Amino acid sequence: MMINGTLRRVWPFLVVFSISAVVFWCFSYLAPYSGVPYYGDQEIYIKCGEQLLKGLPPLSCNPEHPPLGKYLIGFFSLAQIPWVLNLIFYFTSIFALYYIFNQVSRYAAIYSVLLISTDSLVLNVFRHYLLDPSAFAMALLSLSLFIFWIRKGAVKQKRSAWILGFSGLLAGMSLASKWQSLFLLLIVPAYLVSELVYLHFSRGSLKWVGSVFTQKDIICDLMLFLVISLLSYFSTFVMDAVHYGFFEIFNHNLMMISYMGYRHSFSFPLAIIAFLKLAGRVEYWFYPGNISVLISLSKSVINSSVVSVPIMVNSTFTWLGKHYLIIYVGLGGVSWYLLMPSYFIYLWRGLVGKLDKFRFLMLALTSLSLINLLYGEFDWYYIYFVPFLYFLFSDSILTSIKNRGKFILAVLIAGQALQLSLALAGIIPWYIVKVI
Repeated sequence: MMINGTLRRVWPFLVVFSISAVVFWCFSYLAPYSGVPYYGDQEIYIKCGEQLLKGLPPLSCNPEHPPLGKYLIGFFSLAQIPWVLNLIFYFTSIFALYYIFNQVSRYAAIYSVLLISTDSLVLNVFRHYLLDPSAFAMALLSLSLFIFWIRKGAVKQKRSAWILGFSGLLAGMSLASKWQSLFLLLIVPAYLVSELVYLHFSRGSLKWVGSVFTQKDIICDLMLFLVISLLSYFSTFVMDAVHYGFFEIFNHNLMMISYMGYRHSFSFPLAIIAFLKLAGRVEYWFYPGNISVLISLSKSVINSSVVSVPIMVNSTFTWLGKHYLIIYVGLGGVSWYLLMPSYFIYLWRGLVGKLDKFRFLMLALTSLSLINLLYGEFDWYYIYFVPFLYFLFSDSILTSIKNRGKFILAVLIAGQALQLSLALAGIIPWYIVKVI
């Protein structure tokens, strides 16, 4: 009887996981640019990762990003099995997403993961050897442990420090792959601070997770998570300390902050383009003829002498007098156009207090991860929030339309799978670019 009960709980995940595996395999072999897809940055990460494993310090190779993701890419590249890395990241992400969503609703978890698995933007990100798959997968594992830690405290009136510690360890590793995962991981300190505030105003009765937790307990939890996260993060820079000294670790991070400030800083114009892409799968680019070029002095060796040579390190808007309208057909699913409306409906329900604590947690996760829109419209930025938007959409349909919601979601999944299949078969285009 116990085995039958376990199978009843597990079989939906096994079915969803199997479907996801088949779709990802088909996409990887049939999508345009079959084989390893070309993207300029991934060549840098592969080459740099291999050099890092041979002892090169992170500061000497692609120093603008943390090193852990490049270490992993380099290891699997040298092992001549690079495709295994993103396979691990993809299936880890599917497993973690299902677990997180299942804490709210089993049916919402099933339908949202199937929608995610048939979205070619999500699939395509995991085909590139970028830093985002590792950062996203580790962040999801960290969040899964954190949610398990919350559940354990709510049910058993006791929370295990080692679970939160492992969550912090994975959070640090995620940030050590790429900083964009920060917005997802902010939910952990935000949640703990909200517990602290709630406990203060409730005068010792913490109904959110049980009444046995004191302000001291929550402060200790917060410090444990932050300290382990920071130790995990900075430990990936150990080769900087070996080659240049301990304080060079902090100089390296200051350099990354500076780089993010001028090269990948928050931009509201880019955010508008990114939002339009999210709302309607349409990008409209206007290049007004303004050329932005940053010239920097770099030390080089010429004729056995060290001299300062000017180099161009950044340029933007180099196409003059052109309008680019990009309409996506194959990339993204048919339900893409419903994601933002469902988010705003969910947000309204949260603001008026119509969500339970775990649904509100999903809303907070989504809202924080949407900050990545400020970086621009690149597909790999969307990986951090699109899966959560699919959950909010699925849960909204299921809770508002109930039984008919399952039918509607099944039709959308079938339509999205059909759209993906037609694009893979070359019957419909992936996107249309019109130059005006």
